[in-house]
Amino acid sequence: MVFNEARARKIMADQSIDALVATSPDNVTYASGYWAMSHWARPGGPQVYAVIPADGGASPCLIAGSGNLDHVVDGESWVTEAYRYGFFATKTDGDALSDLDRRYAALLKAPDHGDAASALVAALRDRKLDRARLAIEETGIQPALLEKVRQELPHADIVPGGRVFRAIRTIKTSEEIERLRGAVRATEHGIVAALRLAKPGVAERDLMAEFDRTVITEGGVPVSSMCIGSGPRSALSNCQAGDRRLVAGEVIRFDGGVRYRWYRSDIARIAALGDPGDRVKRYYGALRAGAERAIEAIRPGVRCADVFRIAMDTVKKEGIAHFERSHTGHGIGINNYDAPDLAPKSDELIEENTVLCVETPYYELGFAGLQLENTVVVRAHGAEPLTSLGNELRIV
Repeated sequence: MVFNEARARKIMADQSIDALVATSPDNVTYASGYWAMSHWARPGGPQVYAVIPADGGASPCLIAGSGNLDHVVDGESWVTEAYRYGFFATKTDGDALSDLDRRYAALLKAPDHGDAASALVAALRDRKLDRARLAIEETGIQPALLEKVRQELPHADIVPGGRVFRAIRTIKTSEEIERLRGAVRATEHGIVAALRLAKPGVAERDLMAEFDRTVITEGGVPVSSMCIGSGPRSALSNCQAGDRRLVAGEVIRFDGGVRYRWYRSDIARIAALGDPGDRVKRYYGALRAGAERAIEAIRPGVRCADVFRIAMDTVKKEGIAHFERSHTGHGIGINNYDAPDLAPKSDELIEENTVLCVETPYYELGFAGLQLENTVVVRAHGAEPLTSLGNELRIV
């Protein structure tokens, strides 16, 4: 199970929270193991919630539309009780039902609560939580439905739950770390495979296709956040691989990652087709020094703002005096951007078993985009790398 239950119980106790209600796709999956394609593809559309009571004697449950109940029994959900709402036509043949079919059919025969808010209210009342302090994540529930819950439960103390989930997810379980490791591994193998094709005249799109093929063989899922850009296009911060063909002497920037068993990767590497020139080498050397020294400074109790400052000061000292950034890294997990942020005004302290992406990107239009980004897990002694590719500027 990826859900950090021990941390959740502690935070709920510290804040006198009687139940958590996840509403966004990432937090519903994180808290329950439930994943539905339609929920992830259309956030804010299909309403799916996960209720996690603080009292171990009250069972967690899901609220889902009738058309998404199959994911409760045919997936990785460790929460098996569900409250359904809405009509969805599914016929059954009683003579040919598997055990999975029978469990699904039983869910479809459960009472239809009409809409997601009514189903949530029923679940909370069944658990004697109608007068409780409820942390309902505000991100995924439609405002009108949240208002209906407030009206139906006038004695409940409903507070925003987004920051509560953010705090819980900051510290990763061992299972989460292994999934993050798998995501990094698939991404690295994809980059290496793509670079085997790199030569003048090859299109960026061809590199992307080879990257995707390799990621899939590694058990990963390609996502649109992977950037591949060459030459001047590499300076576009969110560049997507296009028809531009590689040119000798230019850089190729890889930045982003994949999804592996729900969990994300985000790493960056730079390559060049032959000698890219002294300026690229000098700038990249400064960026590399900044990222590496920031990682050396990471350990439990260190301020995020101090890690940011070390990265910035090092890059400026080593060769890019005009270097500017709003952050030099972030947490990562089931979402690409998890807590904490390595930012100048962050008052957060780094904690053990946090997973961080540490990066020093530089974008200059008309020149190039240069970047190094590594993923580390924070241990008691410091940062343990999840990335294995070297930090050097690759010449292909």
